Amino acid sequence: MTVPLAVRNSYRHEVAAASAEYSQSKQVLSDVSRRAYTRFLGAKDRYEIAQKAWQDWSKTGDLSLQSQGDLLRGLWEAGEISTTDYLVQLKQTLDTGESALELRSAMWRAWFEWMTASGQIEHWLGTSS
Repeated sequence: MTVPLAVRNSYRHEVAAASAEYSQSKQVLSDVSRRAYTRFLGAKDRYEIAQKAWQDWSKTGDLSLQSQGDLLRGLWEAGEISTTDYLVQLKQTLDTGESALELRSAMWRAWFEWMTASGQIEHWLGTSS
């Protein structure tokens, strides 16, 4: 009498392979989840820092920059400073304004990154189903 091969097979190797595949999939899921959460936290922190910096600038820097420009113009018109000094200082004032715009841009980029990392960008855009 012969015993069919399937009866003698305990499927031990198949179970071990499936178990190993399950463990690997579980590890990949854990790694992806950890990376996504770290990305989310980093984006949130960058946004909060950029927003705080922009708020601080908006409270004091913007008015200060405007008054500095007005003061420079007044000094130049009154002949207190030369045209060269006026232009050099005006360029510095404009460079400061440009830095402020870059700060604002960085804040918005951080916000979009945070929204994307949190999975909320599609909802915010109204494109989610």
